Amino acid sequence: MNNSQSRKTIIEAIREGLQKKSTIAPFPDLSTETVVIPVPQTDDISMLFAEKFAASGGNFVYCEDQSDFFRQLQEMTAFYKWEYIHCWEPSIAEPLMNSGLKQIRTGKRLDLAHASLSTCEALVADTGSILFSSANSDQQELLMVPPVQIVLASYSQLVLNMEELMECLDEVFENGMPSYMELVSGPAKTRAIEMREQSGGMAPRQIHLFFIDDATLVP
Repeated sequence: MNNSQSRKTIIEAIREGLQKKSTIAPFPDLSTETVVIPVPQTDDISMLFAEKFAASGGNFVYCEDQSDFFRQLQEMTAFYKWEYIHCWEPSIAEPLMNSGLKQIRTGKRLDLAHASLSTCEALVADTGSILFSSANSDQQELLMVPPVQIVLASYSQLVLNMEELMECLDEVFENGMPSYMELVSGPAKTRAIEMREQSGGMAPRQIHLFFIDDATLVP
């Protein structure tokens, strides 16, 4: 079994364990009951992230490649009956619209969106958190308005902990940090980069993270 297939198998096992109380398919809401899941015996931090992220209420969706991402996003859109998915980033929106996903739109009418779609800066494995910033778009407005947030990320964006995250940020933004940065740790819970925690109001009620092993779509 290759690394990609092994990672997919373990990640799916984690998701199934956290969702085992639910009977709705294919994208059920995660159970709020505590489920004990053994930590995978592996050095692959993507599996640690998947476990922590799912345990905090996020929906982790493993994608083998870009076409798998397109297919699974189309299935999720049909399942939830989303008619308007707002996307700030043309590098994502254009390929999706060209693939036939007509619900993807750009513009300023966030108040009408059923969901939003964006990339992120990084994934923090030991907390299952997602780092957003204003470097790619007006992420603060994007996170505050739509009830559902769809995030596109890749294996290369993973860091183990906050110490590694700060080291990476110093390298990426050597000419100055973005004006806005925020860690999101599950639905309706955020934590600013200054480590001040906030619950409710700022973050969406649902977060679906599409994790692409070979992230050719991510800039």
